[in-house]
Amino acid sequence: MNTLQELQELKQQTETLSKVARESKVGVDSLLRQRDRLKSRLYLKHRLTATQKDAEMKAKADEDLAALDEKIDEAEIDYGRKWAEYEAHKIHIELLRSYHSTKRAELQQGL
Repeated sequence: MNTLQELQELKQQTETLSKVARESKVGVDSLLRQRDRLKSRLYLKHRLTATQKDAEMKAKADEDLAALDEKIDEAEIDYGRKWAEYEAHKIHIELLRSYHSTKRAELQQGL
């Protein structure tokens, strides 16, 4: 395989991993916004029949909010995994660059 093909493949892998990680982050952000909206709706629902503090506690203890929190946890773990894969790929590229620079220097020195 020639160097230009390898570089093109690395570029495409980087783009793919970056896109996947970013989309995963967007998913987490979306779930967090949904959580805020749900929490507000629940608070308003409970505020009609309870004190302010009781309404806050009832909203926080709601099963729908707990289920959404589980989804957020899963999405954050998935995002972390995808981001780590992207970062590992970038490190791999840096190591390749360093390796090739060293080899080139050695060849120039006749080692």
